[in-house]
Amino acid sequence: MSELTETEKKSKMAKVKKRVKVAIFILLIILVIAGAISIVSNYFETESKTIKIGFEDIGELDTQVAYTTVIGTIDDPRKIFGVKIPFTESKYIYSYDVVVKAGLDFSKIRWKEGAEKIRVSMPAPRVTDCYIDEDSGKVYYEKESIFSPITFAEEMESRKDLTERGRKDAVAKGLINNAKKNAEKLLKSFFNNNKKYKDYEVEFKWEK
Repeated sequence: MSELTETEKKSKMAKVKKRVKVAIFILLIILVIAGAISIVSNYFETESKTIKIGFEDIGELDTQVAYTTVIGTIDDPRKIFGVKIPFTESKYIYSYDVVVKAGLDFSKIRWKEGAEKIRVSMPAPRVTDCYIDEDSGKVYYEKESIFSPITFAEEMESRKDLTERGRKDAVAKGLINNAKKNAEKLLKSFFNNNKKYKDYEVEFKWEK
């Protein structure tokens, strides 16, 4: 095999040096990218720990429950041409406690940090549940005529009306406002338990 000429040797060495330079360049790029990823990762981890207060993962939460007693009446006389027939009336007077709950979605809460103050934007609270407490039922008067017995449909309609009246009564007596107050107390406790915001003033703005 013939020996390489001086020119061929120089050409081959140049190629080797070029490959080494490319390899070093690629290695440097990899190191820079890895370092950048590490820095960004640490930054977001630090930020997450800094701004995560604790209420963000609660989701929907009831902050107020009201119990209101509502009286219902079913009155079903037999009629002819719109006139009640005597002794054909079925009547039922009863009461139930209606349970009404109100709350808000804590995941929709937004807040900003200012100079010794935190401004919190709150979603509007709403009635989240309303139902009859079946164990609270009381019967005050019961009379049923064989001529006009109370039907299942009439009973269901009466219970539906009773539940709706219970909801309106609870809201009229301050259910939503109390839900707001309790939510504010809960949020303040979350911020006050954080060392950074312990002495901060917390200001709330509610959506309508």
